[in-house]
Amino acid sequence: MQEYLENIISLLQDIKGNGTFVVSGTKNLMVPGLRIDGFGEVSFPLEVNQIQSIINVSHKAPFGKGSKTIYDDSVRNVWEIDADSISFHNPEWLPFLNTIVNQAKKGLGFEKQNVVQTNLYKLLIYESGSFFLPHKDSEKEKGMFGTLVIGLPSKHTGGELKVSFDNRTQIVDFSEAYTTYKLPYTAFFADCEHEIKPVTSGYRICLVYNLVNTNSNLQIKSPKFSLQQNKISDILHSSKEEFKELPKAILLGHEYTPANFSLTNLKNHDKPRAEALLHAAEKAGYYAQLALVTYYQNGQLEADYDYYDSYRRYNHEPEGDGTMGEVYEEYTYVEHWNGNNPGLGNLSIEKKDVIADLNLGEGEPTEKEEEGFTGNAGMTIEYWYHYGAIVLWPKSKHISILKNRPVENKLEWLDYYIKKSHVPNSEYIYAIRELLLGFSEPNFDIGRRDTLDFSILATAICFTDDKIIVNKLNNNLSKIFDNINTESWCSLLKQYSFTLFKEVFVAVKNSNNLYKIEHLIHILRKMTQEKGELSPALKKQIEYIPNYISTDDIHNVTDSYLHYKDNAIGRIEVAIRLIQDILQLSTFKSKDITWTEITTKKITKSLSRKYLNKVILKALLNSKNKTPLFYSIKEVCLQELLHKTKEKPQPPINWTRKVPNSKRNSKVWEMLSPFLSSPVDSVYEYRANQQLRQEMENVIKSVTIDLKTQTITKGRPYTLKITKTQKEYEKLLKYWHEDKMLLEQLKKTY
Repeated sequence: MQEYLENIISLLQDIKGNGTFVVSGTKNLMVPGLRIDGFGEVSFPLEVNQIQSIINVSHKAPFGKGSKTIYDDSVRNVWEIDADSISFHNPEWLPFLNTIVNQAKKGLGFEKQNVVQTNLYKLLIYESGSFFLPHKDSEKEKGMFGTLVIGLPSKHTGGELKVSFDNRTQIVDFSEAYTTYKLPYTAFFADCEHEIKPVTSGYRICLVYNLVNTNSNLQIKSPKFSLQQNKISDILHSSKEEFKELPKAILLGHEYTPANFSLTNLKNHDKPRAEALLHAAEKAGYYAQLALVTYYQNGQLEADYDYYDSYRRYNHEPEGDGTMGEVYEEYTYVEHWNGNNPGLGNLSIEKKDVIADLNLGEGEPTEKEEEGFTGNAGMTIEYWYHYGAIVLWPKSKHISILKNRPVENKLEWLDYYIKKSHVPNSEYIYAIRELLLGFSEPNFDIGRRDTLDFSILATAICFTDDKIIVNKLNNNLSKIFDNINTESWCSLLKQYSFTLFKEVFVAVKNSNNLYKIEHLIHILRKMTQEKGELSPALKKQIEYIPNYISTDDIHNVTDSYLHYKDNAIGRIEVAIRLIQDILQLSTFKSKDITWTEITTKKITKSLSRKYLNKVILKALLNSKNKTPLFYSIKEVCLQELLHKTKEKPQPPINWTRKVPNSKRNSKVWEMLSPFLSSPVDSVYEYRANQQLRQEMENVIKSVTIDLKTQTITKGRPYTLKITKTQKEYEKLLKYWHEDKMLLEQLKKTY
C-alpha cells in the first residue's frame, strides 16, 4: 500500500464518533399493561405457571437464511409471539419506552433531534436450554438501523447476550436485573454479530423492537475533526497523479445492506469519518460520494451433510452451515451511490484501488447464498460483502473517467452540470462542452435507446450556444431524434435554425420510421402554435410535409406496440396523431391546391381496411380542422366506403366450399375434395389413428377455410368431425355493418 494511503487510514482511525456499537442499562420497573391474544394480561414478575401458559399460545421462532425462512432448533431454539398479538394498556408505557430510546440514541451516537421510531417486532421466550447461535439481524423494515431489547422480570440464569463488532465484544446479562426489580435493556446496530448463550435455568423473556430512523433530513452530529480533515485534504491534493482511469474507494468501518444505506444511517465512527473525507475531497478538488463497495465471491460449498437424511439428499439441499472452499470467481464493484452528484453507476473497481485497513472478504459476509447440485456440477456458495465507502476521484480526471461510463451515466452528469450552471463556474461550462463533444463521436454507443431520454442533450446544446458543436452532433442527433422531447426540439430550432439541422431532418425522412416522422410533424405543429407569424424556414418545413410522409411505413399499421421510455405506444395511436397533426398544419396551406392534392395522395396511397377504419377515419372524425385537406381526404374515404357497402354480403346458397389452391398437403385436399364440393353434405367424419387425425387437423388450420374440427372420443379409433361453417360470410357481414356505420358518421362531418 502506498504511503499516502496508509496516512489517510491512520488519520481516519483518529476520528471517533460519540457512540459505541452496543449500549445497555436498566430502568425502574414499569408495569406495561401487557396483554397477549389468547392469554390475557400478564402480571409481573412472571412466574413459572404463567410463563408456561404463555408458551401454549406462542410458536417456535425461525431464522432467516437468504430469502428462506428456516426452523432448526440446532441453530435457534426459542419461542416467539408476533407483535400483532401483543398490546400495551398502561398509558405510561409509551413515555417510559421513549426514555429508554433516548438513552439508547445517546449511547449509539444519535443526537436528541434525530427521530427514532421503535416498532415492536416480537416477544421472545427462552426456556432452559434455549439459545441462538451467532448471527446478524436482517433489515425487517425500511430505515431500520438497530435493535432494542427490553428484558421482562423473570427469574433465570444464563442466556447472556454476546455482541461483537470490529474485534470488540461486550456481554449483556439480563438475569441480574430480576433480583433488583429492574427492567434491563440493550440496543445495538443491526450489523453487529450477536448470540444468545444457552439459558441454564428459568426463563429469559424479552420484548424486541426495531429501531428505525424516520427522518432522513436530520443527521447525526459529527465531532470536530478539522485537523485530520485538513491533513487528508493535503494528502489528496498532492496525490492526484496516483489516479488513472478509475476512482479510489476508502472503506468505512461498517458493512451495510443496500436497503438501509445512506449518510444519515451511518453507524458509530463511520458518520464523522465519511464527513471528514467528503469535506477534505471537496477542498482538494475531488468529486467524492458515499457508496457501497461490494466484494463478490463464488466458489465451492464446503458443508457437513447428513447422509442419512433422505429428504435433503433427494432434494440436494445442504445443511445450511456451509462455508466457502475453493473460490471460482471474485470481483469488486461500486453501487448504491448516495450523495449530491450522480456517481458513476455500477462500476467495476480493482482491489488495488480500494483503500482499507482490512483484506476484502475477511470474516462473515453481509449476504450469502447456497445452491444445491445442478446437473453434474457440485454445490456452490456465493458471498457478498457490502462495505460502506467514500469513492473519490480528482475533478481534473473526471471527463476521462466519464468517457468509459454508460450513456445514462453521462446524461445524469450533463443534467447535474446544467442545474449547477446558474453558479458562475468555468468548471461546469467546460464539462458540459466536453460531454457534448463525447456524444458527437462516430462510435458513440446510444445503448438502450428506447428507454433513455436525451432531452437534456438539447438543453445543453442551447446552453453552449455553439454552432460548431451542433454541426459535430448532427449525425448522432438523427439516431436519437425521437428520444428528445418536443419542447426541447422547439427550443433548439428557435435558438438556432432549421438549416443547421437539415441533415437530421433528411435522415428522419429517409428512416422509413413512423415514430420518427410523427415526432418531426408534431414538432412542426408545436412551433406553429408558439409563433404568431411563421418564419420562412418553418413555412418551408410545412411545404416539405408530403416528402416526409412519402414512406410506406405510415400505412403499415398493426396492433403492435413500441416500448418507449417505459410506455407502450401503439403504431395505430401514433399514425392517428400523425394525420391529426398534418390536418392542423394544413391550415397554413389552405390556398395551395397542389400541396393538398399531393398530401392527400400520400396519406391515402394504400387504404387497407385497418388503416382506413382505425387511423384515417378516426383522425377525420376527431378533427376540428375543416381545411381543404380535410375535405379532400374525406372525399377519398367516402368513395372507398361507398364502394365497400354497395352490395350487402349474402349467405352461401348451399354447402359447397372452394377447395384451397394449395400445392402442399395435396393428398389431404384430394381426400376432402368430394366433401367440399358437395352442395348438401355439411359434416365429414374422419376415423383414423391420432397421428393421421392430427395431420388432418393441422392442414385445415393452415389455411383460411369455412371448416371447424372436433374430436369425437367414442369408439376406437377416435373420429375427427369436420363441419362446414359460414365464418367467411359472417365476417364479411360484420365488416359491412361497420363500414356502413362509419359511412354515415363521415357524411355528418362538415
